[in-house]
Amino acid sequence: MEYQVDGAGRISALLQTVLDTPVTACAENIRRERTGVHAKTDIWLGDKWLGGTFGNVERDEERLRFVNSTLRKLKSNEALFAALSAGSLKHHYDEFCLGLWDQHIGQIVPAWVPGAAERKGLSFLAKPYLLQKGGTIFFGAPKSGKSYFEYIQAISVDAGISLFWPVLRARVIVVNLERDEETVRQRIGNVNVALGLPRERPLLMLNRRGGRLTDLDEALRYYVKEMGVEHVGLDSLSRAGAGSMVEDQVANRTMDTLNRVCPSWSAIGHTSRAGGDEHVFGSQMYDCAADMLVRVTSQQDGPDKPLGVGLQVTGANDTGRSGMEIMALDFDALGLVGIRRAKSGEFPQIEQGQLARMSLSTQLAGILKHGPLSVEELAEATGTTEHLCRNDLNRHKDRFVLVAKEGKKSLWGLAVMESAS
Repeated sequence: MEYQVDGAGRISALLQTVLDTPVTACAENIRRERTGVHAKTDIWLGDKWLGGTFGNVERDEERLRFVNSTLRKLKSNEALFAALSAGSLKHHYDEFCLGLWDQHIGQIVPAWVPGAAERKGLSFLAKPYLLQKGGTIFFGAPKSGKSYFEYIQAISVDAGISLFWPVLRARVIVVNLERDEETVRQRIGNVNVALGLPRERPLLMLNRRGGRLTDLDEALRYYVKEMGVEHVGLDSLSRAGAGSMVEDQVANRTMDTLNRVCPSWSAIGHTSRAGGDEHVFGSQMYDCAADMLVRVTSQQDGPDKPLGVGLQVTGANDTGRSGMEIMALDFDALGLVGIRRAKSGEFPQIEQGQLARMSLSTQLAGILKHGPLSVEELAEATGTTEHLCRNDLNRHKDRFVLVAKEGKKSLWGLAVMESAS
């Protein structure tokens, strides 16, 4: 039997010819499970689909049940039914199935891959958060503004708006498993206006509130291909539906699904109530499998006050960490009305949270960029001891310098002011 493999890895073969028309079988999603080789298989008569199934292709009873089911659908066409039955469809389908695994692994061949001749950086759809060929998880506490930035960045990329980040225009689809459609429509309209776009500008969506990513896998892959989608946004990981998020295999299945759906994706994750805001809630495999992790923190001082949202890349495969960017979202009684960069000192809790995660020398540099201070003042500002501050200042002579003395106080400053910019 001669097998053919297409660009998507589907394997097909001619089973027989009846009434001058080829009968072919096609298989995809081929994998070895504990009980044997499983695959989705279909039988076609020319371009007419006769039937399909998913199951263990090594079990004769499953193959027989599928072939008999396919033949029963054709009983009304006596000539075709007789030709297929007499042509030993079951025998040919058995041959097709039993050679599938060898054909499948025969396509998996190692190759010598040379290093790139030219050194290049990574390509971004929205720099520095959305990779052109990678996955990003935005994680933070509930109500911290994560989903707003899912839509802000999705619409920015889809419309080619580089208002806040350098953008490479690309078709985007957002998979909404969390919110009702009217809420999403309002959010899209509000973000459109805030970005200077017409309120009614559409965004490609797959709305399935309460649905599961695992149930949408094949449909999503189909529309990504058919509609030229280059980035998929998921709201959220908690709705993936593969099982408990703390299990490694569940995390791996979810990440595999997203990577299979589209080379570029982003997803919203949450943090643990008990475990702080350092990691995505669930298995560490979420952190391991994502190409980039972005921590989202927020501050709002009242219902009529702007929502401050801090974005910080805390982990990346090829780019390293980044400093924090703080954005401000302005609201009225009907929702979002504006997006802007936050003013310095506007959201001190976010800024202080950023300082608390920095090394002491980085904290000191951030404080001293506003002017010289004494060791006592630096200790109070960083929440540490004078001894630790003095040691750090003396240890990093390339970064800090003694600039003046006021009585018994020594004032420290930056050796090069630009180094803290």
